[in-house]
Amino acid sequence: MLGANTVFAYHNPATGVVAVATAVVDSYAPAFADGDLVFAVYRRGAEYTDGVYAIHATVALPGNSTRQNIVWQAGTSSPDGLPESHQAFGDNVMSSRSWDFRSAEAAVVVDDVPAAPRESVYRALLRPKNIHGVLNAVSWGVLLPLGVMLARYMRVFPSLDPAWFYLHVACQCSGYVVGSAGWVFGLTLGSPAKGALQHHGHRNIGTALFVLSTLQVSALLIRPKKTVKVRFYWNLYHWSVGYTVVVLGVVNVFKGIGILQPDQKYRHAYLGAVLVLAVVAFVLELVTLTVRFKKGRR
Repeated sequence: MLGANTVFAYHNPATGVVAVATAVVDSYAPAFADGDLVFAVYRRGAEYTDGVYAIHATVALPGNSTRQNIVWQAGTSSPDGLPESHQAFGDNVMSSRSWDFRSAEAAVVVDDVPAAPRESVYRALLRPKNIHGVLNAVSWGVLLPLGVMLARYMRVFPSLDPAWFYLHVACQCSGYVVGSAGWVFGLTLGSPAKGALQHHGHRNIGTALFVLSTLQVSALLIRPKKTVKVRFYWNLYHWSVGYTVVVLGVVNVFKGIGILQPDQKYRHAYLGAVLVLAVVAFVLELVTLTVRFKKGRR
């Protein structure tokens, strides 16, 4: 909404009553000055009932044109009562219409762009976020946990050596490549220079995942032989960092789903994938424990 001429309602923190202000939005910071707009505002007022604000205003139509571009939003306020940035996904990025005040007709048109192209523009804006989400869900959320499971449960059986190792490396390296691409997409989406709403927790976990997984891939190049004593400490490092990446990856995928707010079917699809991996891991854990127990008895 940067550059928008706004009429907004809020509760005055000093008096507790509903107040109405006009301002040109020039920053995402929770600060404003009640000032003039590019068009005249003759009257303004607001009501607050059942958690809903209703704003009433009499304005001069800019350019003396009956068709105007309208955008509306609802957001939270800071502790001192100042309005804060609204969400930057879902309905909040679709809340605009070109309104004809004479005929009361509304169209999905902004800046004189026809309705059909405008919808494709919205889809284009959402597509990078979808690509970012899919890449990260597949890599951090599926491939890396699957690679850990292959190494943990296949290596118990001597007949699967060294197949388990090559499958593990292939799964982890492909997950690292795909996840790195998703991380780069996330950096471009969250650029403060583009006025994007910042999700610092999600962003920080993503950066930590990239750093840790880069260390994991690099450690493969200095993997000592099994006969060397230092191999024990290398294994300890490799396991601890690997499981940390898996846990953080799944957590961050769910955080990303919460931010992106996709259709429920996509949320359920990923949740189902995680549950399948968890159930399979539980069954295989029982099987491998049984195998190790029998080997120990022998």
